[in-house]
Amino acid sequence: MDVIGLWLAENTTADLARRLAAQGVAARQVASPADLAGDLDGLVAAAGMLESHAQAVRKFREARAPLPVPVVAVLERDADEAAVTRALDFADEIVRQPVCAVELAARLRLLSRLRQGLVAARRQEALRHAGKARARARATKTGFASDGKVADTGLAPGQDAALMESLGRLTVGIAQEIASPVQYVGGNLEFLANTFARMIESLDGLSVAALRLGQDEGGLAAALAELLDDEELRFLLEETPAAIRESREGLDRVAALLQSLGNFARQDTATPRTVDVVAVLEDVLTLSRGVWKYEADVATDIEPDLPAVVMPPVDLGRALLVLLVRAARAIREKLAGKGGKGRIDVLIRRAGEAVEVVVRDDGARFPIDRSLTLVRAMMGRRRAGFEALAGVDGGITVVLTLPRAHGPAALGA
Repeated sequence: MDVIGLWLAENTTADLARRLAAQGVAARQVASPADLAGDLDGLVAAAGMLESHAQAVRKFREARAPLPVPVVAVLERDADEAAVTRALDFADEIVRQPVCAVELAARLRLLSRLRQGLVAARRQEALRHAGKARARARATKTGFASDGKVADTGLAPGQDAALMESLGRLTVGIAQEIASPVQYVGGNLEFLANTFARMIESLDGLSVAALRLGQDEGGLAAALAELLDDEELRFLLEETPAAIRESREGLDRVAALLQSLGNFARQDTATPRTVDVVAVLEDVLTLSRGVWKYEADVATDIEPDLPAVVMPPVDLGRALLVLLVRAARAIREKLAGKGGKGRIDVLIRRAGEAVEVVVRDDGARFPIDRSLTLVRAMMGRRRAGFEALAGVDGGITVVLTLPRAHGPAALGA
């Protein structure tokens, strides 16, 4: 990591830059959006500043392909959960005032290393997809796969490409969602290590003073007074419970993501069976958050006590994933250069003898593209309904009508 931009109050920037330099991190002041130059390898900014200049920050982040420049938001010490949630819409990580240079330097290094790892992973993924594309092209031309078997994926070439695009975006999004909590768990561990080292140093000083109590009666009192006046140690001890709490929350986020990933991965059967639509949606939303969280707010409206539907879970999960990725892309196209976020609504409700899943966005009004064609093909194979409607003010509303379960007979028993 070369140079970090500090977009903070002027009276705190110089001091923090000096303390970061002592940790081996170079930093310079950012006074306005015009200073968000392409040579910065990261940005540390007040959360309010990020929100006020969201468009400039987004342009700065996206200018460094293939992954955004890491951004750390600085919040007030007593900021509530709503403020934290808003900050994470614009940043990869948060720290609280007063900023501890040791903690911030550790998090910046982790962000840099993880970004480098993600860039390398994306490069490898692109090479792998290119190899598969060449193999599919050969198979389409000859009618045989590279191993001599007849090539049959069950999807048309355009539909297969749409699925691969959605899965590729999902892979990168999951990596980024895991990276964020891992970053601050790692940063907190380094912070705790420094805290305990500082405590041991102070306790050693008290021990020496206590051993000399007979020779210097005022030595222990002076050592205790010095310890009580040590503002740095007081700050470290006060922040320790928060560091432990954040680490637990981060590990809980990773555990939830891995649980959803496991559920999604187990949806590998093409045999129709009863499926809990809400459970599948929750897993897909958890896994795809890294794809749409910078583009849109997602709202759900789910009717209670919905019946199960009969469908291969793999088709339902993939269909919902493709629709969310398509909606995020449409919103990104519409808001390009304008800043702000769009909206994606997901509704699940009864519809006579079926269950309807409605995915609605306010993005650019695309025609029926290959993503929608893929979902229509998936639904057609399973005798489920598909309808795509253009919105009045732009965007697309997709309605999936899923057949309900009616006991063993519905499952072919």
